[in-house]
Amino acid sequence: MLNIYMSSANGQLKEIEDIQNGCWINMVAPTEEEVHFVSERLQIPIDFFKDALDDEERSRIEKEDHNVLIIVDIPVITVDDIGQTFYETIPIGMIITDSCFITVCLQGNPIFEQFARNKVKGFYTFMKTRFAFQILYLTSTYYLRYLWYGACHAPKHVEICRNRES
Repeated sequence: MLNIYMSSANGQLKEIEDIQNGCWINMVAPTEEEVHFVSERLQIPIDFFKDALDDEERSRIEKEDHNVLIIVDIPVITVDDIGQTFYETIPIGMIITDSCFITVCLQGNPIFEQFARNKVKGFYTFMKTRFAFQILYLTSTYYLRYLWYGACHAPKHVEICRNRES
Protein backbone atom coordinates (compact mmCIF):
# COMPACT_ATOMS: atom_id res chain seq x y z
CA MET A 1 0.00 0.00 0.00
CA LEU A 2 1.29 3.41 -0.95
CA ASN A 3 -0.06 6.62 0.57
CA ILE A 4 1.26 10.11 -0.08
CA TYR A 5 0.74 12.91 2.43
CA MET A 6 1.51 16.61 2.53
CA SER A 7 1.47 19.05 5.43
CA SER A 8 0.20 22.57 5.07
CA ALA A 9 2.03 25.47 6.69
CA ASN A 10 -0.38 25.33 9.66
CA GLY A 11 0.27 21.60 10.23
CA GLN A 12 -2.83 20.09 8.65
CA LEU A 13 -2.06 16.75 7.00
CA LYS A 14 -3.86 15.72 3.85
CA GLU A 15 -3.51 12.77 1.52
CA ILE A 16 -2.52 13.70 -2.02
CA GLU A 17 -2.52 11.79 -5.30
CA ASP A 18 0.95 12.47 -6.70
CA ILE A 19 4.50 12.85 -5.41
CA GLN A 20 5.33 16.48 -4.69
CA ASN A 21 8.25 18.32 -3.16
CA GLY A 22 8.01 18.09 0.65
CA CYS A 23 5.65 15.11 0.76
CA TRP A 24 5.72 11.95 2.87
CA ILE A 25 5.39 8.66 1.01
CA ASN A 26 4.27 5.90 3.36
CA MET A 27 4.78 2.40 1.96
CA VAL A 28 3.31 -0.47 3.99
CA ALA A 29 3.81 -3.95 2.52
CA PRO A 30 4.32 -2.36 -0.90
CA THR A 31 3.94 -4.29 -4.13
CA GLU A 32 6.86 -4.68 -6.53
CA GLU A 33 5.18 -2.17 -8.84
CA GLU A 34 4.91 0.43 -6.07
CA VAL A 35 8.56 -0.04 -5.12
CA HIS A 36 9.72 0.29 -8.73
CA PHE A 37 7.48 3.32 -9.29
CA VAL A 38 8.89 5.27 -6.33
CA SER A 39 12.45 4.08 -6.96
CA GLU A 40 12.43 5.19 -10.59
CA ARG A 41 10.47 8.39 -10.01
CA LEU A 42 12.83 9.63 -7.27
CA GLN A 43 16.05 7.97 -8.46
CA ILE A 44 16.49 5.92 -5.28
CA PRO A 45 18.45 2.66 -5.32
CA ILE A 46 16.05 -0.30 -5.29
CA ASP A 47 18.17 -1.90 -2.55
CA PHE A 48 17.08 0.83 -0.13
CA PHE A 49 13.54 -0.52 -0.38
CA LYS A 50 14.48 -4.20 -0.41
CA ASP A 51 16.69 -3.80 2.67
CA ALA A 52 13.91 -2.07 4.59
CA LEU A 53 11.53 -4.91 3.68
CA ASP A 54 13.91 -7.67 4.82
CA ASP A 55 12.69 -8.82 8.23
CA GLU A 56 16.22 -9.92 9.18
CA GLU A 57 17.83 -6.58 8.31
CA ARG A 58 20.05 -4.90 10.90
CA SER A 59 19.66 -1.30 11.98
CA ARG A 60 21.97 1.10 10.18
CA ILE A 61 22.39 4.36 8.32
CA GLU A 62 23.54 4.42 4.72
CA LYS A 63 24.07 7.25 2.23
CA GLU A 64 24.19 7.01 -1.52
CA ASP A 65 24.31 10.14 -3.68
CA HIS A 66 21.78 12.52 -2.10
CA ASN A 67 19.66 9.78 -0.52
CA VAL A 68 19.92 8.63 3.09
CA LEU A 69 18.55 5.32 4.34
CA ILE A 70 17.91 4.81 8.05
CA ILE A 71 16.81 1.35 9.16
CA VAL A 72 15.69 0.71 12.75
CA ASP A 73 13.69 -2.01 14.43
CA ILE A 74 10.36 -1.08 15.94
CA PRO A 75 8.42 -3.11 18.50
CA VAL A 76 5.10 -4.67 17.54
CA ILE A 77 2.59 -6.80 19.39
CA THR A 78 1.74 -10.10 17.72
CA VAL A 79 -0.84 -12.74 18.55
CA ASP A 80 -0.03 -16.35 17.67
CA ASP A 81 -2.38 -19.14 16.57
CA ILE A 82 -3.48 -19.99 20.12
CA GLY A 83 -4.15 -16.37 21.09
CA GLN A 84 -0.92 -15.82 23.04
CA THR A 85 0.35 -12.24 22.85
CA PHE A 86 4.06 -11.68 22.36
CA TYR A 87 6.36 -8.89 21.31
CA GLU A 88 8.71 -8.85 18.37
CA THR A 89 10.52 -6.30 16.28
CA ILE A 90 10.33 -5.51 12.59
CA PRO A 91 12.50 -3.15 10.57
CA ILE A 92 11.30 0.16 9.20
CA GLY A 93 13.11 2.15 6.59
CA MET A 94 13.26 5.92 6.44
CA ILE A 95 14.53 7.22 3.13
CA ILE A 96 15.36 10.89 3.07
CA THR A 97 15.74 12.47 -0.35
CA ASP A 98 16.20 16.06 -1.45
CA SER A 99 12.51 16.29 -2.27
CA CYS A 100 10.59 14.02 0.10
CA PHE A 101 10.54 11.61 3.03
CA ILE A 102 9.70 7.93 2.50
CA THR A 103 8.81 5.33 5.12
CA VAL A 104 8.85 1.63 4.29
CA CYS A 105 7.60 -1.24 6.45
CA LEU A 106 6.51 -4.85 6.09
CA GLN A 107 3.25 -4.27 7.96
CA GLY A 108 1.08 -1.56 9.43
CA ASN A 109 2.31 -0.26 12.75
CA PRO A 110 1.15 2.18 15.42
CA ILE A 111 4.07 4.55 14.87
CA PHE A 112 3.20 5.42 11.26
CA GLU A 113 -0.50 5.48 12.20
CA GLN A 114 0.20 8.24 14.74
CA PHE A 115 1.65 10.39 11.96
CA ALA A 116 -1.01 9.49 9.38
CA ARG A 117 -3.76 10.48 11.85
CA ASN A 118 -1.94 13.77 12.54
CA LYS A 119 -1.53 12.89 16.25
CA VAL A 120 2.13 13.97 16.54
CA LYS A 121 2.65 17.53 17.70
CA GLY A 122 4.88 19.66 15.49
CA PHE A 123 4.83 17.19 12.59
CA TYR A 124 5.40 18.56 9.10
CA THR A 125 6.16 16.34 6.12
CA PHE A 126 8.61 18.87 4.68
CA MET A 127 10.74 19.00 7.88
CA LYS A 128 12.56 15.77 7.08
CA THR A 129 15.21 15.72 9.81
CA ARG A 130 12.62 16.54 12.47
CA PHE A 131 10.36 13.82 11.05
CA ALA A 132 13.16 11.24 11.37
CA PHE A 133 13.80 12.27 14.99
CA GLN A 134 10.08 12.14 15.76
CA ILE A 135 9.90 8.57 14.41
CA LEU A 136 12.90 7.58 16.52
CA TYR A 137 11.38 9.22 19.59
CA LEU A 138 8.03 7.46 19.10
CA THR A 139 9.87 4.17 18.55
CA SER A 140 11.66 4.52 21.89
CA THR A 141 8.35 5.44 23.55
CA TYR A 142 6.75 2.24 22.24
CA TYR A 143 9.70 0.14 23.44
CA LEU A 144 9.31 1.62 26.93
CA ARG A 145 5.55 1.19 26.87
CA TYR A 146 5.82 -2.48 25.89
CA LEU A 147 8.56 -3.13 28.47
CA TRP A 148 6.45 -1.56 31.20
CA TYR A 149 3.35 -3.47 30.12
CA GLY A 150 5.32 -6.73 29.99
CA ALA A 151 6.77 -6.15 33.45
CA CYS A 152 3.36 -5.38 34.94
CA HIS A 153 1.71 -8.40 33.31
CA ALA A 154 4.51 -10.94 33.59
CA PRO A 155 3.52 -14.48 34.48
CA LYS A 156 3.94 -15.58 38.12
CA HIS A 157 6.97 -17.78 37.35
CA VAL A 158 8.87 -14.71 36.15
CA GLU A 159 8.10 -12.98 39.46
CA ILE A 160 9.29 -16.04 41.37
CA CYS A 161 12.56 -15.99 39.39
CA ARG A 162 13.06 -12.32 40.22
CA ASN A 163 12.52 -13.00 43.93
CA ARG A 164 15.09 -15.84 43.93
CA GLU A 165 17.73 -13.59 42.35
CA SER A 166 17.29 -10.92 45.05
